[in-house]
Amino acid sequence: MGNGLSNRTGFGNLEHAQTGESDGAIFVLFLRERKFSYFGSDAQDRRGLGESAWRGRLDQPAFRAMRGGGRIIDAAKDTIQSINAQLEQAIRSEADSAARAERERERAAQEVRRRLKAIDERAEQVKLNAANLRRRRLGHSAAGRLAHRTGRYRR
Repeated sequence: MGNGLSNRTGFGNLEHAQTGESDGAIFVLFLRERKFSYFGSDAQDRRGLGESAWRGRLDQPAFRAMRGGGRIIDAAKDTIQSINAQLEQAIRSEADSAARAERERERAAQEVRRRLKAIDERAEQVKLNAANLRRRRLGHSAAGRLAHRTGRYRR
């Protein structure tokens, strides 16, 4: 049913509005047996809300509704709402994590820019100090091979 419905109808083209992932899940109720089955979408599978999480976890709203004497439609509605709410929470969490990571990257980039500016300022200060030192030394006689070789310190 899962492959046939998805492959032969427009059902397979359903997409989650935010993520663009395939988001056509199948929830099956067996009325006589009062059993349920579920086939998650790609959006749900990727977030731990697929078939592997069905039994004992995602199926609980349906069981609660049926045990409480509720209508089958309530069991289906409660289950679908629960899974959709978990999916939306997972997507919000992913978006929040991505936003936090982007803020952290920007903060780190600003820190690198701040440090580079400080290094540039320090390099300029060193150049200025070196120039001042050279000017002060010009008034003194320099001795040695290096001073005579360059000719800078000759009087």
